[in-house]
Amino acid sequence: RNVGSPISVGVLSEFGRATRDRRWTGRDGFDYEEGFPRARVPLRFIVGEHDLLIRPRCARGAFDRCGAEDKDWIMLGRAHGQRTDYGHVDLGWGRAVVEELHPLVLEWLMSHDEEEGRANSLDPARDSAHNLT
Repeated sequence: RNVGSPISVGVLSEFGRATRDRRWTGRDGFDYEEGFPRARVPLRFIVGEHDLLIRPRCARGAFDRCGAEDKDWIMLGRAHGQRTDYGHVDLGWGRAVVEELHPLVLEWLMSHDEEEGRANSLDPARDSAHNLT
């Protein structure tokens, strides 16, 4: 599947610059690839196996370069047990994200909830992606 959407001139210009320079830099000159090793916040990479915008091998390269000690990698697709092969937009609006993706995000956020001061886990009988009471 291919999806199109309006892209601002600024974003399009950054894509053009990244393609031309083969570097991922912001308009302010910040080099994201050089910044990856300095990342220290917890990170969870959730990647669609069939993402054509950010290919899994490129996402894996960013993951491997990140300096965060607390990081994990999840690949979504039929080969990994999901009901569908996830592309870029599917990660946000796919038919199965509520059942397959949202619990992965929620579980990770709850396990990193510093306000609670402890790791939390989901009780599927009580909590769901639809009703978080």
